[in-house]
Amino acid sequence: MASTFIIRKVTEALLGILRNDLATITTSPATTIRAGRPESASDVLDAETLLLYLYQVVESPFLKNVGPKAEPVSGNGILVRKDPLALELYYLIIPGASDTGFLETYDILGAAMRSFHDHGAFTLGDWVPSDSLLPALTADEAKLQIHIDFNRLETADLIRIWEAVHHPYRLSVSYIVRTLQIDSNLTTGGGRVTSRNFDFEQQ
Repeated sequence: MASTFIIRKVTEALLGILRNDLATITTSPATTIRAGRPESASDVLDAETLLLYLYQVVESPFLKNVGPKAEPVSGNGILVRKDPLALELYYLIIPGASDTGFLETYDILGAAMRSFHDHGAFTLGDWVPSDSLLPALTADEAKLQIHIDFNRLETADLIRIWEAVHHPYRLSVSYIVRTLQIDSNLTTGGGRVTSRNFDFEQQ
């Protein structure tokens, strides 16, 4: 389970994976890798750049009703927490390069896609930077297994995303990141069952 900071922490982990892997490509060692909105990054995408854009967040239909979680408290008490909010994150990766070096766009994209392919499943604690401005990962968050899956979109669907941000269409690829579970704040208290009484009647 995780806190409400988990979406940003996962995004930082994805950036860390991309920066680590793309640092080894010889065609563009100075590639800038950042998270951002495409409508505000026209100047950035004219240089050697890879933009990571979170464009949709969806509640997971498979983990929507996993049931409440019982947590022990002092004494014989228990705390029953409402089932967590389970989310799937949809990202675009958008490569950029200058007009004079436009073919490098494809090098950057290929390296990024290989990176996500090689890290299709990763542990969050291995990639969130320790110098992040966010609160440190909890023990549960550090052990979270995150999965990255290629999300095939038709060209028309991609064009609609770009139209929504009022920006001309650019080459981009979509990925789904599964599954984040954010702890609920709704709890109820109770006590443990410590004994049972049975009454028997002779028929």
